[in-house]
Amino acid sequence: MPAKPPLRSARRVSGLAEILDQFDAVILDNFGVLSLGGPAIDAGAPALAAVRRSGKPLRVLTNDGAKSIEAMLVGHQGRGYAFRDTEIVPGYRLLEQTLAGHLPAKMERAWGVIGLDPLPLPALTQQMTPLTYGGIDEVDTVAGVVFLDTGDWRETDQQRLLASLRAEPRPVIVCNPDLTAPYPKCLSIEPGWPANHLADRTGVEPVFLGKPFADIYDVALSDLDHIPRERIIAVGDTPHTDVLGAHAAGIKSLLVETGFTRGRDAATLMEQAGIVADYIAATV
Repeated sequence: MPAKPPLRSARRVSGLAEILDQFDAVILDNFGVLSLGGPAIDAGAPALAAVRRSGKPLRVLTNDGAKSIEAMLVGHQGRGYAFRDTEIVPGYRLLEQTLAGHLPAKMERAWGVIGLDPLPLPALTQQMTPLTYGGIDEVDTVAGVVFLDTGDWRETDQQRLLASLRAEPRPVIVCNPDLTAPYPKCLSIEPGWPANHLADRTGVEPVFLGKPFADIYDVALSDLDHIPRERIIAVGDTPHTDVLGAHAAGIKSLLVETGFTRGRDAATLMEQAGIVADYIAATV
């Protein structure tokens, strides 16, 4: 994880619109800020409309590894959000270059992939061995593992992968570092959870792509170098992902209480984590 930033005091605001004039670009999370998986969060559309009226650049920085960018755009449209494909930046945008750093000159074994059909990045993932939908029996044959999503991942699959990595340690690339994501009635288990479980029991250190790690912010802001990082605000719902990632990238943060922290004292959770946002609001 990135180093925790110096502690600060979170200023409570009514939402993004109250502080928007202090910033020149906006980063939004999806889960917990704009939606709870399927349903939209009520304040999301007015907040997005305010950003659009301001004319300021916008990015949706997401750790979602289940869907292609095209599928994400369709999902957002169904919730009443209109984005351009260049505004959606998932962690797996870093997968191709990360794989290149792990590939030998002559690749004799395919990588294994854990995710939901249809897999994103088909040019890459169609060359991989699926380990979901019963494909876990092939795990001993793969050169490494790419973790995209846990939607079809079971405890028996996890134990089989654990045994295989103990017998032959191989790289694990995780395109969604999240431990959990907020849904209307539950919190899900996301790839960061089984990846950390594997690391604890095998010594294989996963390579994480996405928030809170700095590389994905560099990708998201690659065409916005003219904007000082302190003039960018990132809105998220988790201290360890959105707030920590923003501060590690030199960006200001707004924590909203509609996702991971809903129903709990968000200020206390931040204090316990030692990761405090610049701003806090009930919703975006």
